Amino acid sequence: IGRTFSLNLNEVYNGSTTDGFLYSLNSFYDKTVLTNQDTTDQEKKKDSRVNMFNSKATWTEPVAKNVFAEFNASYRLSTSDAENLSYDRNLDGKYNLLNDTFSSHYNFDVTTLTGGLAFKYNGKKITAGLGSDVSTTNFNQTDIFKDTVFERNYTNFFPRANFVYKFNQTSRLFLCTIAARS
Repeated sequence: IGRTFSLNLNEVYNGSTTDGFLYSLNSFYDKTVLTNQDTTDQEKKKDSRVNMFNSKATWTEPVAKNVFAEFNASYRLSTSDAENLSYDRNLDGKYNLLNDTFSSHYNFDVTTLTGGLAFKYNGKKITAGLGSDVSTTNFNQTDIFKDTVFERNYTNFFPRANFVYKFNQTSRLFLCTIAARS
């Protein structure tokens, strides 16, 4: 009695592709005299994909009368690919000259592992809980054009505590503390 297990899985995928053109005639003046003209004539192609996977398992175990231990673990992965390409128009009218200044291609991955333990007391008048989660997160960004990788790793602590006192069916005192630290 009182033992539970739950498993939640969720995956979301979003993708989009767009294609458009940018034509801009820019005129530069010094006071009222035209000094220069510049034309931008480009085809813009964008392709982006995002995939997110979330999972969490929770186990509750009775350890004494009205006292329960809750163990949890989760895994989250988010991957994205964003390609923004700009092509200048060449002399024969085709848009096939890749413009490095206005083009980019990035891969971005975020992986998070979390584990936690909490103790809960469920009495007639008092309900209380005390616990903490620990999470490690890895951020990895790759610039495909520049062949560079930017990586960051973080560890976070999420202690939590709550207390509820039931005066009667309609009146309660609720105290909750949630703190996060990186």
